[in-house]
Amino acid sequence: MVAKDGLPFRVFCTSEDMKNLFAAKGNNYKLPSSPNTIELIVMNYGMTLKMKMKEDLLKLKNEDYSLLTGILDWRAFFGSMSSESCVQVLKEKLSEFDLSLDKDIVGITTDGASVMKKVGRLIEPLLQLCYAHGVQLGITDVIYKKTVQSNPEEEFEDPELNTNRSAEEKEVLGDNPDNYDGLYFSLPIRQVYLATEYQMIISKLRKCVKLFKNSPTKNDMLQIYIQQEFGKTIQLVLDCKTRWSSLCNMISTYNSVKQCVAKTLVDLSLSSNPEYFFTDEEHAVLIDLENTLQPVKLAVEVLCR
Repeated sequence: MVAKDGLPFRVFCTSEDMKNLFAAKGNNYKLPSSPNTIELIVMNYGMTLKMKMKEDLLKLKNEDYSLLTGILDWRAFFGSMSSESCVQVLKEKLSEFDLSLDKDIVGITTDGASVMKKVGRLIEPLLQLCYAHGVQLGITDVIYKKTVQSNPEEEFEDPELNTNRSAEEKEVLGDNPDNYDGLYFSLPIRQVYLATEYQMIISKLRKCVKLFKNSPTKNDMLQIYIQQEFGKTIQLVLDCKTRWSSLCNMISTYNSVKQCVAKTLVDLSLSSNPEYFFTDEEHAVLIDLENTLQPVKLAVEVLCR
């Protein structure tokens, strides 16, 4: 509960329900009264798991197995971090399990950030960019349009994006990409916005979802119709900007209960409000989007297994 759900240690000491759960028949376990004691129990158990993992990895090493590690979402870093620092942190973390980045690891998987690409050039193992991450970026490129707007005041430290180096620069720096590290180039800024057809419809859908999610009373009215039609409650889903798949979830959930939503809007006297009412053409666009996103979402989920 602490490691997976982020439950504070003090909850185990203050919650009567938690105490009763652990003291239920068959358990008869009395929780410690001090959060520090519970923390010590958790940390000791963590060390036990770490030692077991080290034993399992050592067994694999003795059997001449090579390992593949993924550092996409491996751990969170706050602030900026250079590729050299990332390599050093990776080596230190692997050393805690008696593993060598150069000798025991044959490959790593990362996202497509430039700093991670340079990490791949700095280490011995092979670098494999994450397919699932690439699919998500591809979906963004298809659904979203890009405009290029020049901004001479903005500078980026990304040598791979510069394709207009002068002959003098090429002569001095050569073809080695490492020679370009630390150089600054003035690059255009890409602004991403939804295509006009999708922008209006998806914005309207978000507003409609928020209408029910932000009002328990309105949501209760909606759930009455959903319960009558499906025999269970189905909550509308609001998408998250950092995960494109949540857009698919939002659209598919709405499409499945759109008749119930329409009935509820009638009860709320909002059926003629253009901010919430969807035309047949707009419903057709939402169905097309769902049919387009569902197969790709399935492919990404399979890749992430």
